[in-house]
Amino acid sequence: AERGGSRVISVGVGSPDPQVNLWMAGMQSPSDVHRGDPFDIAVILQGTGLQQQKGRVVLFQQSAGSNSSDRQEVGAEPFAFGDDDIPAEVGFQQKISVPGRYEFVAVAELEDGTLVELTLEDNQRRREVEVTDRRQKVLIISSGPMREYQFVRNTLFRHSGIDSDVWLQTIQKDNVGMVSQESTRLLTEFPETEAQLFEYDVIVAFDADWALLS
Repeated sequence: AERGGSRVISVGVGSPDPQVNLWMAGMQSPSDVHRGDPFDIAVILQGTGLQQQKGRVVLFQQSAGSNSSDRQEVGAEPFAFGDDDIPAEVGFQQKISVPGRYEFVAVAELEDGTLVELTLEDNQRRREVEVTDRRQKVLIISSGPMREYQFVRNTLFRHSGIDSDVWLQTIQKDNVGMVSQESTRLLTEFPETEAQLFEYDVIVAFDADWALLS
């Protein structure tokens, strides 16, 4: 431009106001829940140029993999940003009694309808949850009847979605008939085969004596 003697003229375009954008920074929930058990869905929101702005998050539920024809609103929660860049978080509690795979869609919208966002594509997130009626199998191992063991043993035994077996290592084969524990089965040794071991989804151990295992 200098060699050719061309004039260079700069022209500013666009609004002088800071860009405004609302986006979902995250959406968290368990991936698997038992039928009828309540579970939480958390949505984290972030904003640019949205100090002191308010809005709401609408939560929809639909069948996983569907074309949204069965989508229904299941909740709505407000949010508000402060004067800083700290994210806002809203939570929903859900409970489903019919087993299956479900998709939850969270959509965020600003209360001030005059604000023009940079993009709306990041205003929603999806999360898939599988609801099952299969009972979880838990093996509890403890070197003795300590308080922590007793608390967990009782809690799991009373849970409608859990079958819990107990291996209390102070119990031997010769005295097992004289002992009662809140459990589906009372064991006197660690599962002997791989097939028996893999029946369990979770093993919880309290100060176990690992020398008793091969």
